[in-house]
Amino acid sequence: MEAKVRERRWLLLPGLWALTLIACLLGAVLPPLAASSIGRPDYALQDTYYVVAHTGFVISFGLMLVIVTGVYLAVGFFRPGARRWLGVLHWLVTVVGLVLIFWPAYWLSLSHEPLRMADYPARLRTMNAISSAGYLVMLIGLAPFVAYLADAFILPILRKRRA
Repeated sequence: MEAKVRERRWLLLPGLWALTLIACLLGAVLPPLAASSIGRPDYALQDTYYVVAHTGFVISFGLMLVIVTGVYLAVGFFRPGARRWLGVLHWLVTVVGLVLIFWPAYWLSLSHEPLRMADYPARLRTMNAISSAGYLVMLIGLAPFVAYLADAFILPILRKRRA
C-alpha cells in the first residue's frame, strides 16, 4: 500500500496546479452566467475594468497554469526525487501575486470606474501600486520554480560527479 502511495506522490504538484486551473475556469464562467441570468445585461459594468480583468485573468493565468502543470508533470515523471516543497512555494507565491495583480481591476469594475479615461484620478494610485506589487511578487515566485528545476536536473549531475 505504501509503495503505491509513493508512486503517486509525483502527481501532487501537477494536481495542485490543475485544481487551481479548474478554480480559475470556474471563477471565469460563473460570474458571467450569473450576470446573464438576471435578465438585462449590465452595460455599465461591461464598459469597466471587469472585461479587462476577467479576460486577462482567464487567458494569462489559465495559460500559465497549463504550462506550469505540464512542466511539473514532466519533471515529476522523469525526476521524482525533486523537492516538492519548492513547487508548493512556487504555487503559493504565484497565486498571491496573481490575486494582487488582478484584484484592483475587479475592485475598480465593481465601483463602475470607466475603462476609457483621459486622465485617472489620484485615488487610483493605490490600486496601481497594489497591481505593480503583484508583478513583483510574481517575479519573486520564479525563484522557487528555478530552484525546483535545478534540484531536479542539475543537482543530480553534480552529485554524481562528486561521488
